[in-house]
Amino acid sequence: MGIKNLTTRLQGHSQRCVLGSSGAEKHSIALIDGPGLVHHLYWAYADGINASGVSCTPCDYAATLIATTRWLDELKLFGFDIRGIFFDGSLPASKRDTRLERLQTYSTKLKTFRIASDPIHSAQIIGDIMKFLPPLLVAAIVEALSSHEEYASVTFVVPGEAETFCVAAARSSDIEGKDITIFSDDSDVLVYQLHKQTRVAPFRELQVLGDESRSLLSGFCHYPWKLANKHDSAFESLTEAAFFMSLDPFCLLNDAFKKATALQRSQDEEQYSRLILFKQEYAAQNELRDWNLIYPDRELCRLLGRRDARISELLHQTTHNGYKPSAGVDLEIFLPYLLEDASRTTAWEIGRDLRIVAYSTLLGFANKMNKNLRIAEHTRNGSPAGVTATSLLLMPRAASLEGIRDLHGLLQHSYNRFSKLTSRSLSSFSSSASSSSQVITWHFVILHLFIQDLSDSQKPLPDVSDLIHILSGIKTSTATSSFGKSSRKQQDAYRTQWWKRFHFAAQYEAMYYSLRILNQLLRASLYPAHIKKADAAPPRSFITTQDDQAVIRLLSVLDTLPSIIDFSSPPIHASVNGDNTTSREQWKECLAGLISEFQDQEAPLQSYHAKTIERKSPKPAPAINRQTNSRLATIGAGERAKSKVQPLTKAKQTTPNSKNPYDLLMESPQEGW
Repeated sequence: MGIKNLTTRLQGHSQRCVLGSSGAEKHSIALIDGPGLVHHLYWAYADGINASGVSCTPCDYAATLIATTRWLDELKLFGFDIRGIFFDGSLPASKRDTRLERLQTYSTKLKTFRIASDPIHSAQIIGDIMKFLPPLLVAAIVEALSSHEEYASVTFVVPGEAETFCVAAARSSDIEGKDITIFSDDSDVLVYQLHKQTRVAPFRELQVLGDESRSLLSGFCHYPWKLANKHDSAFESLTEAAFFMSLDPFCLLNDAFKKATALQRSQDEEQYSRLILFKQEYAAQNELRDWNLIYPDRELCRLLGRRDARISELLHQTTHNGYKPSAGVDLEIFLPYLLEDASRTTAWEIGRDLRIVAYSTLLGFANKMNKNLRIAEHTRNGSPAGVTATSLLLMPRAASLEGIRDLHGLLQHSYNRFSKLTSRSLSSFSSSASSSSQVITWHFVILHLFIQDLSDSQKPLPDVSDLIHILSGIKTSTATSSFGKSSRKQQDAYRTQWWKRFHFAAQYEAMYYSLRILNQLLRASLYPAHIKKADAAPPRSFITTQDDQAVIRLLSVLDTLPSIIDFSSPPIHASVNGDNTTSREQWKECLAGLISEFQDQEAPLQSYHAKTIERKSPKPAPAINRQTNSRLATIGAGERAKSKVQPLTKAKQTTPNSKNPYDLLMESPQEGW
């Protein structure tokens, strides 16, 4: 789907209109393409940063959230009743090639940025190339809006594309006959059949005019029904004309309608059959059916809204028999882009074993317990091709549950280690930083898991200064900005160090998101949110009564993971008076103790790892479980040998959120997480 240059060819048929005035009563229903809005506001923010002379764009999720809520607040002041802010929950299989092309483009941009960081290049070039969307931007805004007092009830993660559900909502019976405005930059919206009262307003054309006493919201508007009916009363949408415009990139609207009229009178059965198939693509019947099921069910809306798009898409694959992934795999996932060093292997190698546990849990949830199931992870890589699909062998049910228990043990060990290293109350530790004690604890735990992964893979470990760099949020400052008159040798050393830290920060982010994936898939296995459809397999939790303790206990801990915005806020930064020495020194002491654990150990701590990627490598040595001083059997070919880890202290049977999850972090070392 998608018609080349459609908006450009329709420019002469749109009209500048006043959409609303400040202080007006509610006069129009607003349906908003969420990803389109977030991208529009972020690029406006990035352009402002570059215009001010800053060469690189920071990954500022919080600033984009502020801009988003401000935009929504202002829209209401102009007389709009916001009925839906829609976000993608699954993309159709027809978009698969497009996604691969975007991943390739992103990889190429990263490679260009890597080359452009050399000081012989202009800082402005670096600034232009650094205008990447932050990796988890849309997910961060969805997460924040889903808990927002004003907008939670109108934020929807839908089982399809956001813009198509805008169309479905506009055609639903509860708002039929009312004035509706769809805000979207996606030209596909214009092709669907819409009611005569529905108009489409692109974000990029919106302007606020006037002064403080009275302001107007104006923009170029498209009225698809009126435009089609103007050419021929037999047409109620632009679909027929768009069909001919899709065949000829130079065909304009008037000529397209002439061809559509001629086709109705002709006997060209082949062309007419192609038109029928095209109209079916833009019928939005499935989306309309799904919307009518989702909208009245507030609990279903809430559960769907707690899932990131990638997770929602995985669940969609498991419950719909018609999905066809890549050859040789049963599922596939396009992991988010990361700002990383393009000369190195993907940062997504970090956390991969944890994600295998998560994916295996998902297959159990989907009641697909066959052996030798595989999932493909699509990521950037360092090869000339720039992209790769890594096929991962998933674990059987017993092994995935063992992995869950092992991870629980490692989290317990990490928390106990943090408590010992700080040797002070968490509230005292966080007094010199703005983050809460809970968020600070998670920063340490995620660092621990991240370094554990590097150690297990026998990769170089970061030093304390590298970790301080990560926790200070210093990721997007350019290496060239600090060269000055230093020698070439000093420049090369600085550049090498900067890129190493840049990639460490991406790997750290990958570990955080891997925990997020596990959290959401565990929750889905306990509480399946499902739209009943004829082509869907019935959802069933794979968790049995005897398994509840381990899963619920781990889920209760993972539920305390910081939000994306909280996680991206640096735990080390200047205080009110600009002095962050105390915080930095406390972290240095703590992180030095963390690093020493890995420098001292004779063998890496084998935890939840499921070495299931088929590759030629020496068989790993048995590892030591520092919880029990017992050896864990190594894992191979997707099978997890029975662990000798002692069972964790059993807790009273509970359901998630039956107590404050943070209390679990504060329990004694004997109780653990």
